[in-house]
Amino acid sequence: MRILTIDLDILMHDRIPIYEEISNMLSDPKSVWWQVKREHPTVQLDYDSKLLVDLGKVIQKQECEIIFIDKHSEVVPHIKEPCDLTNVDFHHDIYYSSNDYANDVYGDGNWVGYLDHKGLLKTYTWYGAPNSKQFSNLPCLTSLDYHDAKHLGKFDKVFICKSPSWTPPVLWDLFDLLKNIYEVPKKE
Repeated sequence: MRILTIDLDILMHDRIPIYEEISNMLSDPKSVWWQVKREHPTVQLDYDSKLLVDLGKVIQKQECEIIFIDKHSEVVPHIKEPCDLTNVDFHHDIYYSSNDYANDVYGDGNWVGYLDHKGLLKTYTWYGAPNSKQFSNLPCLTSLDYHDAKHLGKFDKVFICKSPSWTPPVLWDLFDLLKNIYEVPKKE
């Protein structure tokens, strides 16, 4: 099974380091982005619209189910067999601390590593940004630049992740718009 996940935080690739600096002090995502605007008034909280268009083209050519999720870790329950995972994301989501697997728990920062730990990854292709924190300790990992994501083909399942902890409210509206366009209504 080929799975694609797109985390909308990749659209903020130039702004994430500023966000990370301030998010250590505040826990509410909206508060963090307002603080970014206050402390860095010249920084625009716009997103990479060219990348959005490129990813939109990738989404449009899919003939599979597109699932919209708030947090990236929500992908895990959907993966029940080993898969080829492609992730377009500012963060690699493998793990950031060696004790991330304590008590067999996964979250937004280690869900990919958890899948590997459980034997559910055949391959992992990560499209990150040049300023993303790199990771090289996963044998099945291929790390590529997000600009190359526009060449992605078809997948068996696609997940679009809102990532409210890493995206400003303007992208939450964009997420809702994408959801209204692409989500198949559930049959009752």
